[in-house]
Amino acid sequence: MLLLDWGLQGSPAPETSRLLQKAYKNLNVVLLSVDAEDADAAKCAGAEFIYKGASPEELLRTLERLITALKIAG
Repeated sequence: MLLLDWGLQGSPAPETSRLLQKAYKNLNVVLLSVDAEDADAAKCAGAEFIYKGASPEELLRTLERLITALKIAG
């Protein structure tokens, strides 16, 4: 699992997510952004999305869901 900041310098986060997932087929990418409107673009890039303004509880719920899915698949 990779947590990737939307504001990362260089390549746009959705494109970086696509490239990484192409290279690492089982990689789960979670894009984090200060803009809640980036959620749709993250989904189109095949990534999960976490809004940086989310509560710690929401962040933990998302990560727990992903980790559980990884355990089931693995």
